[in-house]
Amino acid sequence: DAATRGCDRFRRRHDERVKRTRRVNRHSRTRHKSRSVVDHDFSEMPAALLMSSTRGILRAFASAMTNPSDALNRLNQMLVEDLPPEKFVTMIFGILDPVARTFTYSNAGHPWPVFSNGHTEFLKDGSGLPLGVTDYKYTDQVVEMKPGTRLLFYSDGIGEAENRLREEYGSTRLLDFARDSGISPDSLLDDVSAFTGSGTFADDATVVLIESR
Repeated sequence: DAATRGCDRFRRRHDERVKRTRRVNRHSRTRHKSRSVVDHDFSEMPAALLMSSTRGILRAFASAMTNPSDALNRLNQMLVEDLPPEKFVTMIFGILDPVARTFTYSNAGHPWPVFSNGHTEFLKDGSGLPLGVTDYKYTDQVVEMKPGTRLLFYSDGIGEAENRLREEYGSTRLLDFARDSGISPDSLLDDVSAFTGSGTFADDATVVLIESR
């Protein structure tokens, strides 16, 4: 079916390990804070152009959407129509409600977020296809931001960072490091950099941490 063909296309593109770029988009200073972490495939299309277009489309209507999944569903419809077949975008788009102490998000093919509060785990539920691949219906996931809760978001340049032996930093090391209550974006980037042994990243890396106190 269309979803299966879309998954196969995405896996083939991902295996090519094309260069990517990441940015963190922060907007809206209302009571509800929206956050998105974006990853683009731009093997031919300039990264700045694809980034600017995606952010512009999202910002045009996101503030009027009640749920993150509604925004991704609409954005995906536009990208499926406009992007070349070999292009796609991964994204986590979420709304932080500090009054209700919840974070509601929708995941379009991005690496699983890490949840920590008494235990640490990947939030795998609701992970959908990347944007622009095929028609798809995204869903929302709600996280209760009780005191002490941490949510870690990152691009795949973190988990795929390699050392001199071509070993990847990987999900196990990431999860172990995320258990540290003193974790910060800088400390994670430093740990991954030390693991590579080069002090640099072969791929761009983004880390976003949300903490509830």
